[in-house]
Amino acid sequence: MRRYEKKIALLRQQEQEEKREKDSFQQHKRQIEQRWQREIEERTRQYKRKAEEISARYKRETDSLSRADQYTEERLKNQIKECQQEIQEWQRNNNK
Repeated sequence: MRRYEKKIALLRQQEQEEKREKDSFQQHKRQIEQRWQREIEERTRQYKRKAEEISARYKRETDSLSRADQYTEERLKNQIKECQQEIQEWQRNNNK
């Protein structure tokens, strides 16, 4: 009977050790998963922030180009009007 009890005690001890190892492994696995999740979240925030910066810079530059295009277009229209006025004046002066 004593041998039987010793074997049961030994088996229970091995079972507890295996459970501790399994729990330790699961805890370690969770820590690794959490660390990677934090890393992914941080990278996601960084990429989102960078995308917002690029988007804002693109908008500023396109707005600036649009204003420059409008200015250039107005300037060209004014130059064309001035040239037309000069041509009309030249024609009036030469038709006299």
